[in-house]
Amino acid sequence: MKNIFTFTFLTLMCLTTPLHAQMWEEENAGTTDPKDAGDTPENGAEADVEEAPVADPDPLIIKSHKKYKRSKSLDLIGAFGYNPTAGTFANNSLGLTFFAVFPSLDDGFLDGINDSFNLEAGLYSEWSWAGYTVISHNFTFMPAVGGRWNFHLTPKWNIYAAARLGVQLGNYGFLPGGAGALGASWRFNEDMAFRVEMDTRHLFNLGVSFPY
Repeated sequence: MKNIFTFTFLTLMCLTTPLHAQMWEEENAGTTDPKDAGDTPENGAEADVEEAPVADPDPLIIKSHKKYKRSKSLDLIGAFGYNPTAGTFANNSLGLTFFAVFPSLDDGFLDGINDSFNLEAGLYSEWSWAGYTVISHNFTFMPAVGGRWNFHLTPKWNIYAAARLGVQLGNYGFLPGGAGALGASWRFNEDMAFRVEMDTRHLFNLGVSFPY
């Protein structure tokens, strides 16, 4: 009888032990030791984040179809050079030019090209000297009006061609005058731009522009 009781007790223990083990595993399946959690954002590690591409601060817009609002500006230009028609440095000059620039065509003349057209009105003032042994000095003032065709390469860079007509007042009285020019401007910030220009009146022009 004692042997039967012992056999029955051992049989029940063998049958119930796997069941208790399975229940214990299921109850603890959702519990994880933080030390074994690995590198996760919840555990303080940095998550892998894909960096966004960096935008070009000065993209090409020469073929942009967007509508741009052009600004008026006041331009002040210093000049140094010689008379290109004479082809010699025997006719040097220093000058100071002022222009008021007024946008006329915001969209320009060419389809698919980001260009514009401005009207200019201003004043040339020059001091020139000529000669090798005997130096002559001349002072000239020339009110002028003209047009400037702009090509907007980027939001900061702009190249242009200009033509101006005026009347010269100087040592030789009143004479018709004018100039053709090629130039470029670079916008430093919202309130100022730098411009460089070569024209038929002076060899080299360097100035600043103040949009408003």
